[in-house]
Amino acid sequence: MIKLEWYQQTIEEVFSHLQTSRAGLADQEAKARLDKYGLNQLLSKKKESRLLIFIKQFKSPLIYILLFAALVSLFVGKTTNALVILFVLGSNAVMGFIQESRAQSTMDSLKELSSPKAKIIRSGEIKEIPTKEIVPGDIVLVESGSKVPADARVIESVRLQVDESALTGESQSVYKVVDSIKLETTVADRLNMLFAGTVIASGRGKAVVVSTGMDTEIGKIATIIQSAPEVKTPFQLRMEAFGKIIIFIVLAQVTFAFLVGWFIRRLPFYEIFMVVLSQTVSSIPEGLPVAVTVALAVGMQRMAKRKAFVRKLAAVEGLGSATFICSDKTGTLTQNEMTSRRIATMDQIIEITGAGYDTQGEFLIDGNKIEPLKNREIELLLTVASLCNNAQWKTSRDNNSRLETSGDPTEIAYLAAAVKSGINLEELNARFPRIDEIPFESHIQMMATKHKGGDNKKMICVKGAPEKIVEICGYYLKDGKVTELTDPLREEILLSSERMAKDALRVLVFGFSEDDNAQSGKFDWDFLKRKIIFTGLIGNIDPPRQEAKKAIGICKNAGIKIIMITGDHLSTAEAVALELGIREKGDEGIVGDLLNHMTDEELDGAVKNFTVFARIEPKHKYRIVKALQRQNEVVAMTGDGVNDAPALAAADIGVAMGITGTDVAKESSSMVIADDNFATIVDAIEEGRGITANMRKTILYLLCSSTTEILVLISTLAIGAPLPLFALQILWINLITDGALTVNLIMEPKEDVMSHPPDKKKEPLLTKRLIKLLLFRAPIMAAGIVGLFIYEINRGMPLVYCRSVAFTTLAVTQWLNGVNCRSDTKSIFKIPFLGNKYLLFGLALAIILQLAVLYMPFLQNIFSTVMLSLTDWVKIIIVGSIVFWLEEIRKFIANVRLSTADKK
Repeated sequence: MIKLEWYQQTIEEVFSHLQTSRAGLADQEAKARLDKYGLNQLLSKKKESRLLIFIKQFKSPLIYILLFAALVSLFVGKTTNALVILFVLGSNAVMGFIQESRAQSTMDSLKELSSPKAKIIRSGEIKEIPTKEIVPGDIVLVESGSKVPADARVIESVRLQVDESALTGESQSVYKVVDSIKLETTVADRLNMLFAGTVIASGRGKAVVVSTGMDTEIGKIATIIQSAPEVKTPFQLRMEAFGKIIIFIVLAQVTFAFLVGWFIRRLPFYEIFMVVLSQTVSSIPEGLPVAVTVALAVGMQRMAKRKAFVRKLAAVEGLGSATFICSDKTGTLTQNEMTSRRIATMDQIIEITGAGYDTQGEFLIDGNKIEPLKNREIELLLTVASLCNNAQWKTSRDNNSRLETSGDPTEIAYLAAAVKSGINLEELNARFPRIDEIPFESHIQMMATKHKGGDNKKMICVKGAPEKIVEICGYYLKDGKVTELTDPLREEILLSSERMAKDALRVLVFGFSEDDNAQSGKFDWDFLKRKIIFTGLIGNIDPPRQEAKKAIGICKNAGIKIIMITGDHLSTAEAVALELGIREKGDEGIVGDLLNHMTDEELDGAVKNFTVFARIEPKHKYRIVKALQRQNEVVAMTGDGVNDAPALAAADIGVAMGITGTDVAKESSSMVIADDNFATIVDAIEEGRGITANMRKTILYLLCSSTTEILVLISTLAIGAPLPLFALQILWINLITDGALTVNLIMEPKEDVMSHPPDKKKEPLLTKRLIKLLLFRAPIMAAGIVGLFIYEINRGMPLVYCRSVAFTTLAVTQWLNGVNCRSDTKSIFKIPFLGNKYLLFGLALAIILQLAVLYMPFLQNIFSTVMLSLTDWVKIIIVGSIVFWLEEIRKFIANVRLSTADKK
């Protein structure tokens, strides 16, 4: 016999399986079950120690090579070289450690979702115990404002509504029932279940606990988070691949240098070893680890100014590489505040502007503004909606604006619409005090209230599902007069309701009675049948953020695809997606139930064909993210609820909402958007792309420097000339000269980065374009340095002088190449001179430091340099600037060709 799910069983069957009753468990039995099932809390994953976090900063092939170079330097007595390298590596590790040392506290946040105390029934007595001591079979009592302590089956419901948005993503509070549900349903549709961590919006009830701790729905989410491996960003993968390329280059040129020096030039071993050391040092862009760390840190600061707070350094570049954004609907793309968008009477349709609980807005008929309180039917509809209402709206006496609200979001929306029209809620409730109520019951789908009115009259107000209310309505208002409501008119009301529902509006119908019948003592649905006067319909929606619509358009232009993933109903999700531009008219969405029956291969196809996924559970979100990643997509997942946490942790970049986001979502993410604004994500993407572009400029600069040094050393070794550069001089160029420029080159203002698609996930760090620029610039610089060095040797100048000239020429080429790297398309003369003040400062510092090495005696001794004359400087600047002018010519030719192609 197949065991039914808890929601599919009757209350008696649940009691039987759990061996409990409405009187609850005996204390001794509860203690035995606590030993059996364990505490009602979430198990934590062991956190990384601070030491391990620090050690991880050294996990890079590039770092390994630098460490090897430092050890070799120590071995041959070059202590200064070794200390400089170790200082750079230590600085880089400290910077990364500071940024990433905050311990992950996802599981701690999940634990906080459980309230510390809970009311239960044991042995027939009501007790209050710590939440962690609750066991399966306990009877829990819940009421408005309380947090559900464990997963439980409802056994008693008195107007019980639960806010499950953090778990399911559905903004509408859910009415709970006691009846069993025979069909297989998703978590969001299990109306007879309570889930740990959700909040009671209104009403009260009792439930029998069926799951605790890691067996709850939140526990299942925790398990997914714990099992999710740490995802490396595209940039981290590119850096790893780049490090392997550097290793290959180092081995190749070291082998070449050794073979030439030993077999061809017959050099002594020590001299060959010094050549090899110089080659090794020149091969490695020592400033790159620091430059990357600084670039990401700068990106963090820039994003923070735009309200995007990065928790992991690599996320800065990662978001800029995103090809897909999987976004939750509620609270991310929408405002998470229900809004009365449209009202309809028998012969009028009125649109209401404004969003959320904002009291500012207009009432429009065919686009024309009207005064709602001058229209008797509209005023009456909003009056009935305000009176047949259990929400609270505390207002100030001067301007009737909202100070505080509580209750069901749908009912709050009705009050907001009434206030927007000019109705004073305090005065209205004083004029019509409530004296009786028929509460809303989910199986009846109606609610009624009785009020005391003027002249000793009593007024009855009703609301409910359209098909229910029209059946008890016998009349409607026509030109202000009560007129009989016929069956054709009832059909017309239902058609109007369906049209509103197709626009994703959640519709309720309203009516009232103010005749002699209302004065009788009877007050039930049988008595009210056909005595109610139809007043109108009100359609509510959780409205899309307008700024999100613009942001989605920018994302599309930037080649980023948007997928909406929500726990809400499909029709609602499709309508919101259509309004935001996520889906096109005619495109259909897909529901979570279908995903349950899909294989991974089928899901891989679905994620590329659908843009709206509705009635989605946490496991579905996780699978969707993984399906995209299997196809080499870079996935950014946005969300705010507990249900988003597994996918946030699994995504390449998890983006949580800062205001409405739960702690769980924030701690599972790589980035937190402070203002819950989807548009801020676009700003963050732009910053990410800008940082990536500047890092590529920096990498080009550093590789030009390293490649130039390699070509200079190899070419002089091949032609039998003396070594033009010592290892320490190369280190000076790579760390001091280059360091003064690379860090500041990262500060270059963004170019147009949002008009092209993102890089492919497997796009190497060294793109074809960068390789072409590298092969164009490096040989030019190397040829100039070697040529001038050989020229000075042939003039019979001392070797220390010739090396000082070569050393300084290399520095000059790097200064001017740094200026070249500000843009590989625009002429430097078309870029604002003061556009990057940091780079100008770095350039000035590099010049001053180079002069110090040449003209300060103690530095001359360390770096083996001599003073240079003004004539020497003229020669050096002429040769060193060749690359600058040739690069300007290349840019001019490229732009002329591009302009000609555009005209054609």
